[in-house]
Amino acid sequence: MRRSVSILVVALAALGAVAATGAERTGGPAPRRAAAPGADCAGAVQHPIEVHVRPLDPVSRGASVRLEVRATARDVVANAEVRLVSAGGAVVDGERRLPLGRLAPRREATGTFRVTMPSDGRRFLVQFVVAGEGPAGPLTRGAAYNLLPDGPLDPGREVATAGGARVREFAATRSAR
Repeated sequence: MRRSVSILVVALAALGAVAATGAERTGGPAPRRAAAPGADCAGAVQHPIEVHVRPLDPVSRGASVRLEVRATARDVVANAEVRLVSAGGAVVDGERRLPLGRLAPRREATGTFRVTMPSDGRRFLVQFVVAGEGPAGPLTRGAAYNLLPDGPLDPGREVATAGGARVREFAATRSAR
């Protein structure tokens, strides 16, 4: 009995080796490989338009601040425009809608808006929308900029990353508004 069990185990091991070799020869599933260390992973689903907002002037109470909106597309976007949809309590000085034209892949288009900060208030969330016609239909992407006339409540602290770069770290908190 013991001898027949040993023969059965050896036979099953040999059969498994033949099956694995046969799967490789017939185009069966390839063995899984570990990911390369340091490989970047971008999510499978990403929006085709990227939008960034930055102030061009110092932010202070009562000041006029220009906000530059930069849009980049992965694919061609026709008839693109950027709209200022909410000034968050600041006063809009000028246009609320600017044409960007045709966004070529990985080329930046910009629009500049001007708002005046009130003399009171803690923060003003200015919101924008970039819209246009993509290859599969209409595309829209939003962006916002938090104007803080007194600066952030948390000044942050400087820390070093694992790679040695110096960055400013801020505590995560929930907004009261």
